[in-house]
Amino acid sequence: MANTQSLQIFLNQGKPEQDLLIFLGSLLGFLVESTDCEIPNATGFVQVTDYIQGFKQGLLITWPSTAQLSLEPAEIARSIATNLDVSVLLESELDENGWILASPSGQLKKTTVTYLDDGIDLANY
Repeated sequence: MANTQSLQIFLNQGKPEQDLLIFLGSLLGFLVESTDCEIPNATGFVQVTDYIQGFKQGLLITWPSTAQLSLEPAEIARSIATNLDVSVLLESELDENGWILASPSGQLKKTTVTYLDDGIDLANY
């Protein structure tokens, strides 16, 4: 949709959906909901997908173009990683084949991924 923006994020460990939505709302600058967890006054939507292989949980966050993120996408990934103690893959906006890996220590680095039958993982993992 032309009037929406999105972020694609993967977590190496699954987290409870409602906890994720509340945390994301505090990070993004607007509330988000999912199919399974309605949040009153939500502006954005999160499609949560669990995977068997590789990174265990995928988050596709979408919001209307009229809403603005309170942080840059890489900082969102870093905050998720450090606060939830997970490794986070963020699809790079600048490079269609590039990804950013945020570690629980707060380090950000460019990486490549491999697509699995049911998931995604680091290419050199």
